[in-house]
Amino acid sequence: MKIRILIALGALAITLGAPRSVHAQNAPAVTVSGGWNFLHVDEDGDDDLSNFPAGWYADVAARVAGPLSVVGQISGNYKEVNEVDLSIHTFMGGVRYTMASSVKPFVQVLFGAAHSKVTFVGVDESQNDGALQIGAGVDVAGGGPVGVRIGADYIRAFTEGEGTNAVRFGVGISFGR
Repeated sequence: MKIRILIALGALAITLGAPRSVHAQNAPAVTVSGGWNFLHVDEDGDDDLSNFPAGWYADVAARVAGPLSVVGQISGNYKEVNEVDLSIHTFMGGVRYTMASSVKPFVQVLFGAAHSKVTFVGVDESQNDGALQIGAGVDVAGGGPVGVRIGADYIRAFTEGEGTNAVRFGVGISFGR
């Protein structure tokens, strides 16, 4: 139910910000971004297992029409708890809608896979699951084509049972704003 609401809100935002000719004149053909992220996985309130403070992301977006771009994104988040190494990687692709203004707010919907891995005393246990990511952010002008990106994402991994929810916050540098 929550996913349907988030998708409806994203579609509404895209519809309300209908494309204008200024998008084609000001938008770069390709934007690249990378930086740090923090991931919180909904795990019954156990912060030792839920928070992944060490993370990174990288993405590339290619404009296809006006404010719409296709996006590819990868990320990794890591932590160690009681000599157990935990990692989560996502491999996503989808669409981004960027609004025209001096700051560049955007919304995006990405689909792909989440790979989780647990390592203890040299033994690995890993799992791949389908994933949906709905996010928003803003690129703020730096100097020329370089900017600062701030963003947040809701991620739903389609794990066994009811699935897993996560929220990710990121800060990075964008090129080609």
